Amino acid sequence: MATTSPYAVSLPQQVNTTHLYQEAKRLFQSKLYRSVESLTLLCISASSKAETTLRVKSASATVPLVDLYELLGDAIFHQQYFKRAISYYRLAVQHKHPVGIKISSSNRHSSWIINPADGQLQFKLARSLYESGDMAQAIVEIESIPPSFVDLEILTTLESIPPSFVDLEILTTLGQWYKQANRAADSLRVYKQAYALAPYAIELLEIIATLKVDEAELTKAVKEYHSSRFQEHLVTSSQTTADSASGISASTFFQAPTIAASPPEWLTHLIQGLSCHHRLESEKALDHFQRLLALFPKNVFVMRLTAHAWSFHEIEDQAMSLYKQIQRIDKLYSTEMDRYAALLYRRCLQSSSGTGNAREDEVLQRLATELMDATQASSPEALVSVAYFCLVRKEYEAAASFVERALSLPQVHQQHAEAWRCRGHLRGPTALNTPSAALVDFLHANAMEKDLASFVGIVETNMAMGKFRDAATAAKEMVLLYPKSARALYTLGTVMAKSPQGVRESIKAYSKALRLHPRLLDATLALCTTYLSLGHHPEAEACATQALKYETHPRVLILLAKALSNQSKHKEALDQLRMCCSLTAACAEGNSLADTMTTTRSASSPAPPPVAATAAASRLVSSRLGDSRISVEQS
Repeated sequence: MATTSPYAVSLPQQVNTTHLYQEAKRLFQSKLYRSVESLTLLCISASSKAETTLRVKSASATVPLVDLYELLGDAIFHQQYFKRAISYYRLAVQHKHPVGIKISSSNRHSSWIINPADGQLQFKLARSLYESGDMAQAIVEIESIPPSFVDLEILTTLESIPPSFVDLEILTTLGQWYKQANRAADSLRVYKQAYALAPYAIELLEIIATLKVDEAELTKAVKEYHSSRFQEHLVTSSQTTADSASGISASTFFQAPTIAASPPEWLTHLIQGLSCHHRLESEKALDHFQRLLALFPKNVFVMRLTAHAWSFHEIEDQAMSLYKQIQRIDKLYSTEMDRYAALLYRRCLQSSSGTGNAREDEVLQRLATELMDATQASSPEALVSVAYFCLVRKEYEAAASFVERALSLPQVHQQHAEAWRCRGHLRGPTALNTPSAALVDFLHANAMEKDLASFVGIVETNMAMGKFRDAATAAKEMVLLYPKSARALYTLGTVMAKSPQGVRESIKAYSKALRLHPRLLDATLALCTTYLSLGHHPEAEACATQALKYETHPRVLILLAKALSNQSKHKEALDQLRMCCSLTAACAEGNSLADTMTTTRSASSPAPPPVAATAAASRLVSSRLGDSRISVEQS
């Protein structure tokens, strides 16, 4: 009689992989990716065993390996193990390929892609390659299907995925990759295809505007979209009416949203405003944005666009006012608010040199704190804003730490120009004074986004390295791009003033800058100082007097006093010095010195007071303002 061993193992039953697969998909929706990974690996093991060992051919109990590998790749991708995800996506692609496939040279599509799901699989593979840092191969993968055989023709265009299977996500991602690879024409082509599918995608519109697409082309795409949707609505409405007349309830049919046959006015203004802004036509852009602001009052998105346009137009007070309103309306709003931080940083630099408001650093500190709280220190805007605040406090190690954290974010390395500009300022002459490294950062920022601040950084770093020819070249290019920018003209003037032959050109540049922007204090100070150095005292007096009509600033008063004193108008010069002392912390000593000068003059003779006494008063006020550049000895 045979006995059964207690250690005997019965033959395994087939695992129902269909059930496991459905459970894994359900868990995937709940973002339990590790559980999805474990269940999918179990399915793959069971499916492989069924195919190779048991030879079970029950289709109802076995899930295709291609589906399992794709789901496993999805779970691994969301755990951010991108290289491992790539390997599973490739296995899924291999299971898609029929053996012995051949592609005709006249067919630009891969023969294995026969439905939208196949196109999505190829897209996932390319996305994983991109996230792993292999951007070039990612573009190749999304443009072409990986060859199974040596003689398989490599397809090199987007049409390797049939157009009917290409969706908005694929187009926008591909457009982004093309842009980062400096393939502007391909990027523009793909973004235009995407915008035609979704003309209300404002982020697409903002990107396309940076590529300087003709606004008429965009408007045409919007009109075609509206016309098509309107016709669909008419057909749907007619069908609903007919079915209702037949006794079928209209509620059982999808009701298409009501849409006009032509695009709304606000969308047209947005398209035109963004296009004008990126064509550097700031006045036209401001007009469109202000019309939008009238249609959508207190809208932070429109206010941000308008503030940026005001800042570009060098009306910084208006820009500051709008940025402050944005903060009051929504303290958690962070999009591009580091531009506000950069503006505050420039104002803080001016205050440290006596030409700005000393309280701007408090505003910058509050902005940086609120952005860090709002974004949990995870956004580039917050990190860059803190870095700017550290720059103002001259805490350069902390500034470097924050800006490097910002640059390490995936969305920043190729897209966020302000982070590169911030590091340029950190490495520039006013901070760490490594101008060669700063120049690289400003060039990088300028390549991503043509911006006046980047150009100014390029000019200043070249001047700090003594490369005046390169600085002049960059300054002239800047003026060509920004012919109505007072700041660009002032920067050109500072470069021209470095050579004796260029002094006359610098005067022309400063004068034109002041005609465009009479309140530009830096240009006023530079022009007055240049006139004094040339002995053109009446011109210096006229320049300072004109500037004082807009703002009574101590430095302008000092320059005016110098010009008056050099023309023997000593009483008027003393009056200007007294007024200057009343505006500064040096008022007591300055007034005492001015009184001494007056007493000396009245006690001795009607002769004018010595120039040395006027110079001493000027030096006193200048030193209290923290700047010795405009001392009498230099002029």
